[in-house]
This record gives sequence, structure tokens and C-alpha cells, in this order.
Amino acid sequence: MNLDPEYVLGLLQRAVIERNNPKTGNGGQKRVGDELGCSGSLVNQLLSETYPNPEEKWYPLIVEHYGNETVQCPTLGEIPLIRCTEERNKPAGAPSAFYARQRRTCRNCPNNGGAKS
Repeated sequence: MNLDPEYVLGLLQRAVIERNNPKTGNGGQKRVGDELGCSGSLVNQLLSETYPNPEEKWYPLIVEHYGNETVQCPTLGEIPLIRCTEERNKPAGAPSAFYARQRRTCRNCPNNGGAKS
């Protein structure tokens, strides 16, 4: 995952611009904040590089949401990074044999840090 600040902040800036209201040119930071699970103010701090140590929590989240990176999933093949995150965060349960196998595989996947979740 590319966590270069220039790359990550470029993704974030593009996301904000794409979500701005076309009439007013505003509102994108709040919309991006809603998508990332934070406030528009925090998005502003990230963009102005005043948020302390964003590399650990926020940069990976920004790349997952707005980057075009893919990962090799052991069961699904090549998938977007955001799909990997969604699969990893699905609630426990086994509505099908495939789901149960996917859940087991995901818990031990190197894309998940190899850690049990």
C-alpha cells in the first residue's frame, strides 16, 4: 500500500473536489468525512497537514477508500483493496459454506496482517 503523503493527500483532495456541491463548490469535506467516519474538520486538518501523525490510522483508510489498488485474495482472486476491507469487516456468521470458508481464510490472510480477528 502506497502511503506516501503526496499520493494520499492527492487522493483525499480529489475525493473532496468530486464531492463538492456543483453550485456552491462546498460540502466535499463533510461528505468525505462521512465516508471515512470522521468530521469534515478532521478532513480539513488532514488536507492542511495539521493533524498529528495521520500515517497510522487515516492514510491507510484514505487509500482503501479512494485509491485504485488491488490485492490478491486467496478465495476471490484479485479484488479492490476496499473490497478486501469490507470482507474482513463482515460480521461473523455462516449463511453458506462459501461464506464460512471466506471468513476462515480472511482471518489468516497476509493482507489482513495474518492476525485473527
